[in-house]
Amino acid sequence: LIEEVGTVPSERYAHQPEIFAHCQAFGRTFDLYRRALMHTRVTDARWDEAASRWILETDRGDELRARFVILASGHYREPKLPGIPGMETFKGRSFHTSRWDYDYTGGAPGEPMVNLRDKVVAIVGTGATGVQCVPEVAKDAKHLYVIQRTPSSVGVRDNGPTDLDWFKSQKPGWQTERMVNFVEGYRGLAQEDLIQDGWSQMVRRMRPRVKAGMTMEEIGELMQMVDYEIMEDVRKRAEAVVRDRRTAEALKPWYNWMCKRPCFHDEYLDAFNRDNVTLVDTEGRGVDRISEHSIFVNGEEIEVDLVVFATGFELSPFEDGSPIPVTGRAGRTLAEKWKDGATTLHGQHVHGFPNFFLSTTRQGSWDNNFTYPLDVTATHLAKLIRQALDDGIDTIDVAEDTEAEWVRFHEEKGAPVQARWAECTPSYFNREGHVDQRIVRNGTFGGSIMELRDILAKWREDGMPGATITKQG
Repeated sequence: LIEEVGTVPSERYAHQPEIFAHCQAFGRTFDLYRRALMHTRVTDARWDEAASRWILETDRGDELRARFVILASGHYREPKLPGIPGMETFKGRSFHTSRWDYDYTGGAPGEPMVNLRDKVVAIVGTGATGVQCVPEVAKDAKHLYVIQRTPSSVGVRDNGPTDLDWFKSQKPGWQTERMVNFVEGYRGLAQEDLIQDGWSQMVRRMRPRVKAGMTMEEIGELMQMVDYEIMEDVRKRAEAVVRDRRTAEALKPWYNWMCKRPCFHDEYLDAFNRDNVTLVDTEGRGVDRISEHSIFVNGEEIEVDLVVFATGFELSPFEDGSPIPVTGRAGRTLAEKWKDGATTLHGQHVHGFPNFFLSTTRQGSWDNNFTYPLDVTATHLAKLIRQALDDGIDTIDVAEDTEAEWVRFHEEKGAPVQARWAECTPSYFNREGHVDQRIVRNGTFGGSIMELRDILAKWREDGMPGATITKQG
């Protein structure tokens, strides 16, 4: 929505204060501060068959009656804390990165955390969140211990200021063009890579080496070779940047590129060259336990003042059930319906839950530019609701056999990706190594967002086959 609200990012990859300001611009541009209920949690949603309305209750005592409900509960919804023995007994300060306590650390985003200058800090976790916060804490902490279970792959980010002349020269629709190009570039469909960042490097490396007549097996072998080359470059970068040989070796990841979320950062590896930073590699084991004043790792005690849990979030597609209590027709709950995994049409409609739409990644689409799939879904649902209002449609549901057909199609498309994740080191991609059929069923659509976009458009054009519609009156 950069074009719509007039934001001009100062950098190629904007930082949190700018992203937050951009979100606030949504509120002003679309009058959301008046029309939205901020800081309000829905505690119950149930279908009133007689009135053809959803009744929503909130944690602020509201009862709302809605004709349509879109559940857009987020991909990384709940902070994830590790089950470390004794962590509740710690008498120092501890918090999750998504609940950062500036009252304790001092400072603010982009400002020195001056209160840490006499504090020993442990950061638990070296995934995408840890990679971002380690360099910042390292600048101010008396000493920082970085507790690593498995190293991330950390490539070059190459951030830099926005070229304002270039920005002003763009024609209307340029951002959508770039979003589509990013998806197509990542999947090898673009004639020109407009983005040129780390996500599309697999295709850039493969394209000159793909020959006419290659079989799928040969292409798969080439992909695996390029994957190894990418990861070898990541390992060489750690070796080149980090001066201490032992630390550099511990920071080298040994798994396929997409087994964990690839990270790109220009200061993370350099942080380990500071005298006040120590990497504690647990070689996959994690923290042993926590006591009142210490964290125990590899059988050794480390006294700390602050423990920061950079342990990420629960990955909503792989969770069981629904994020809020939802009761549809005949008193059936969404949790009951989904007890063996999600069942939907297009990842957006659920049989028995009329006028209830989903904007999630379960059986829908995900891509590395995460906002674009959400935009595709939102646009599709807005068109459906507009049509319902214009045509006097009372309810939109989907037939059970249509839903089942999509689930079969989804599982067929998603199985190869899930099979690759099953071979990876434990992470949220494979439920920490506990692979079962629900990973496929609750996972993202195996095709690209471009394929799903076209499927949705054709479904609308064909008159929504498989939908069960009732008219008003």
